Amino acid sequence: MKIRNKLSLQFIIITVGIYSLSMLFVYDQFKNHLEAELFNNLESRARMTAEMILLHEDDLKPAPELKDPESIQINDIGNTSIYNKTLTRVYSLIASAPLTPIPALRSIKQAGEFKFVLDPYKAFGYVYTTRKNNEYIVVAEDTPDYSKLVQLKNILFISTLFTTLIVAFGGWFFAGQSLRPVNRIMHEVTDILPNDLSKRLKTDENHDELSQLIITFNLLLDRIENAFKTEKGFISNVSHELKNPLAAIRTQIQYAENKERSTSEYRQILSSLQEDINGMSNTIEKLLQLARVHSNITPLHLTSIRIDEMVYQARESILQANSFYKIKIELKDLPIDEEELFIEGNESLLKLAIMNLMENGCKFSPDQSCITTLDFSSDRSLKLEVKNRGKIIPADDRDKIFNPFYRSPNNSTVKGSGIGLSLVKSITDLHKLDIEVSSNEEDGTLFILHFKKVDLPIYEGDQPTAKAHIPIVSIFLLFLLSILMLTSCSKQKTGTTEENNIKVVIDNWYRQYLDLNQKTDGYRPPVSARTFAYIGLGGWEAAIPKYNQAISFRNQFSELSVPIYTNASYDLSASLNAMYYAFVTLFYPHCNMVLKEVTKKNYETILNNELKLKDSTTVMSSDRFGRSIANAIYDFASLDTIGHLAYLYNYDQSYKIADKPGIWKQTGLQMPALLPHWGKSRTFIPSVLNIKAKPPLPYSESQNSEFFTQAWEIFTISKALSPEKKWIAEFWSDDFHGVTFCSASRWISIALQAIKNTPDMDPLTVLELYVKSGFVLNDAAVLAWGVKYNYLIERPETYIDRIIQPNWKPLHETPSFPAYLSGHSIFGAAVAGVLIHTFGNHVKFTDISHEHRKEFMSEPRTFKSFSDMATENSLSRMYLGVHYRADCEEGLRLGYLISDEVLKLKMRKDESVFNR
Repeated sequence: MKIRNKLSLQFIIITVGIYSLSMLFVYDQFKNHLEAELFNNLESRARMTAEMILLHEDDLKPAPELKDPESIQINDIGNTSIYNKTLTRVYSLIASAPLTPIPALRSIKQAGEFKFVLDPYKAFGYVYTTRKNNEYIVVAEDTPDYSKLVQLKNILFISTLFTTLIVAFGGWFFAGQSLRPVNRIMHEVTDILPNDLSKRLKTDENHDELSQLIITFNLLLDRIENAFKTEKGFISNVSHELKNPLAAIRTQIQYAENKERSTSEYRQILSSLQEDINGMSNTIEKLLQLARVHSNITPLHLTSIRIDEMVYQARESILQANSFYKIKIELKDLPIDEEELFIEGNESLLKLAIMNLMENGCKFSPDQSCITTLDFSSDRSLKLEVKNRGKIIPADDRDKIFNPFYRSPNNSTVKGSGIGLSLVKSITDLHKLDIEVSSNEEDGTLFILHFKKVDLPIYEGDQPTAKAHIPIVSIFLLFLLSILMLTSCSKQKTGTTEENNIKVVIDNWYRQYLDLNQKTDGYRPPVSARTFAYIGLGGWEAAIPKYNQAISFRNQFSELSVPIYTNASYDLSASLNAMYYAFVTLFYPHCNMVLKEVTKKNYETILNNELKLKDSTTVMSSDRFGRSIANAIYDFASLDTIGHLAYLYNYDQSYKIADKPGIWKQTGLQMPALLPHWGKSRTFIPSVLNIKAKPPLPYSESQNSEFFTQAWEIFTISKALSPEKKWIAEFWSDDFHGVTFCSASRWISIALQAIKNTPDMDPLTVLELYVKSGFVLNDAAVLAWGVKYNYLIERPETYIDRIIQPNWKPLHETPSFPAYLSGHSIFGAAVAGVLIHTFGNHVKFTDISHEHRKEFMSEPRTFKSFSDMATENSLSRMYLGVHYRADCEEGLRLGYLISDEVLKLKMRKDESVFNR
């Protein structure tokens, strides 16, 4: 082994060994700290509960152990229990929690305080003596939150790995330095720096590491010399740009000081000074931006950016500073798929470049306007064009305008620093983007930025650089595989491609509806649930001419008048496409122009594809039938006077509530009641009206009451909300209006994902699933809102604030309607029941509904079953602090009952064959 290698290895072993032992010690100490912190929290919880509950010890009675199979089993929030001197439990935060073992209670009684383990819990117990000198045993138990410990372990592991790499590099480097002569290099470097940067180290012909070091050092000197030259030019230009306004300012001040002047003269001088200062401030700001772009202190951080949103944000930023500018934005060939709007880049830098192009366009245009166009027509790239009608840039100047401080002679009369376009060029170079400039009398001056789309593998044909050598055996195997594939394809059912096209149309439009629900005002949970019910009904009715086994709802709903298709041939894709597009106009008439343009483009693209593939007469007749279905469904929907147009009137300011203890009160932003009369809206399943909710818990402020206990449970949870529980709370919240779709639409998103994960599902089953999901969501909303405004139960926020701890707040804003029962819970259970019936309840599922959102904890979560999803969704409302346990449990129970009723619908002629 070489001496260098031996020295390096010894250095690595010693250093990494010491470092690893240090990391193990840190890990062990942190684990002990977490456990100690848990026991401190348990002790605090136990003492706090004892002070609150045992203040009225005369009211305590033996508490029997309750096991309610319909209750939410929440195993990770812990429990606090109180036992009397006979070791009988007289209080428990969770009634269904198991009793503390007798040996543990005796140990607590004997020791006074005792820490112990009840797998999977850790527990703390102590003896509390009341004012009446009675002794009680108080036990607090909870599961440790080792998520931070896992994070520390990962950090320590990565740190050890990087340390090993660094130590290895350092050992190798220093061993080499110790064994090789470097005196000659040092003497030469001494002669070069700092006097003469033009000199270089002499190279030898050995071509060893030392020779490579000399070459590298010479290259470094080249870069340093260039940097010094650039810096000198930069300083010279900066001095010029700052010296002129400073000289002007100095002259005007001296002019003002020479003699007394009138008020108007002073105002004129001050105005001129302000103009010079603003110009100098703008120059300095651009210089700082240029310096930041050119600094390589940190690597360029790239993220996924939606380019249309970034362009609109850039325009808003420009207009805030220059309200008189006129910036028009045009979208050309907007894509159907929203993912094609995203590019990779550094958002702040790209936005800065676009702002400079817009500002440059307005500044040099006579009417201070420019046109910004996003062109998506190319398959391989998208273009951002900024055009103005300013003076023409000569051809000789077009390469120079990107140089710092360069000003074209044609535009020298317009104030500016000559830095903006240099900044744009620097940013585009960092992103490796192409920028073009054209300028002529006919079209004006046009700047074009080319953004690359995601590259997909493309077959390039024969390459001249090398020949492919494929063994004969491989050719034979490929031939056999081709024969098998052709045989398999020939045995498939005809119409497979057509059915796939139908599913693509359905999937495409439901994604559009989720986007509409998210970005259109008024689509809160009941309204969204109702809309998806009618959309699903329309999809089913459109499928009747294609699928003979499907049964129309025209005979089940007396007020529904659905047209009958009479032509011989039928194109379901065209019919659904026209119907879904018509629904946008009917149910979302006030959506913004961008969404309207996207949906229109979506409709036209699908229609054109159908016209290319099929007979135009069939396609157009099917298109007209789809529109007639949409109009018939909307006419049917308009007969529901409570729900019709409710998106325009979400909040009822005239709804008055008595100010009594236990009655719901407005919180937070003090919004009026949300849809207080929705309980009278239309249901699609008549038998749902026979489902009765259990009466809520009797209101009480007594510390021995169940109502107080459940409020205390929410208060206790909020005091020790772990990162995992916060993740669950925000993951299911869906209360961020304008950022996410609502809690009802969330389950449509989940259904959409489940369908996409099941590629062999036929279109009729897809449409049936959407019908049933829409029906249960609508009817769940009607039932839930009827219960809410019937009982008007107070929210935890106001009860805890008044009875337990003043100024207590939940994790996020409380919705503007009563607590009992939980809408999230009933929506989740209702759709989960339909999904379980369709897919089974043992399907591993990852929900990506809010993936890439940055406003809250939205990372995808994976579940073992749909029932687990519904339960966690319900539990999240307790973690969030906006619902009691009773609200969630009753919501779950009623949701599953509603799904049972919708599953009784007879939608096919032969259920044994077609119903899954």
